Amino acid sequence: MREKKASHKSDTNESIYESHTEYTPKQEDSQEIINAQSRATLEKIYLDLRTEIKQKDDKIAELSEKLGQAQEIAKNSVSLVEFKKSQFLLEESK
Repeated sequence: MREKKASHKSDTNESIYESHTEYTPKQEDSQEIINAQSRATLEKIYLDLRTEIKQKDDKIAELSEKLGQAQEIAKNSVSLVEFKKSQFLLEESK
């Protein structure tokens, strides 16, 4: 009797294995679809982020240029304190 039960178990295991192997290609197909969808989603996100980074990079370049111009103006300018001091000294010398 044990032998029959054992062979029955192995028959059951084989039929489970067979049904599993038959279903595997469908799982692989659905996995490929999911991978393709994921890839498409990731590509869209990647392109969106590249666009956003490009816009921010352009803005940083623009602001850097404006900052450089402002620094140049400040470097070539006389401070208000020095200007008032020199004006006061000129008026005092008259």
